[in-house]
Amino acid sequence: MRLSRMISGTKMLAVMAATMTLAAAGVSLAKADDKPAPNWVKQINKTDHFEVEFSGPVEISKMELSPEVMKVMSKGTQYLEDGGAFAYIVAVTEYTKPISLENGSKASFESLKCESSQSRDLTAGGISGREIDGANCAAGKGLARYFVVGNTFYQTITVVPDDATNKALAVHFLDSFKITN
Repeated sequence: MRLSRMISGTKMLAVMAATMTLAAAGVSLAKADDKPAPNWVKQINKTDHFEVEFSGPVEISKMELSPEVMKVMSKGTQYLEDGGAFAYIVAVTEYTKPISLENGSKASFESLKCESSQSRDLTAGGISGREIDGANCAAGKGLARYFVVGNTFYQTITVVPDDATNKALAVHFLDSFKITN
């Protein structure tokens, strides 16, 4: 769903959410050790209306919103699996007014500081979204999918070492994400 208007400050808030998540994770993508295949476990979140598979412990944090930010965003929650050499992130933010999928996804992905990226529209579970694939990002390879449902902005972001195995794992994580409204 493309909305023709974007509320003031949405770009800054999307960048802030993604940047805070990566900084909090202390993501440093050193070369991953040889490890067994991950054990994916489905997580069902009834509060934020999604399900996704994570391969390890998940840290859940509520975004602290200043009074100024609360004028445009009513709440934000981040779900982070910090694997040391990789990060899998789901960020769910509720805005006070509809936001633009195009502008929100672009602003969020810019925080990964990739040298290049490719974007494509997608549909998952009947919901229109956007996928962005970035190369030579500040912390490795970035791959993300974004969806807007009503005033809720869903961000699924992966940052992984740039190799075929890690990209396949990132795609598994992204493919497992479903909005359950």
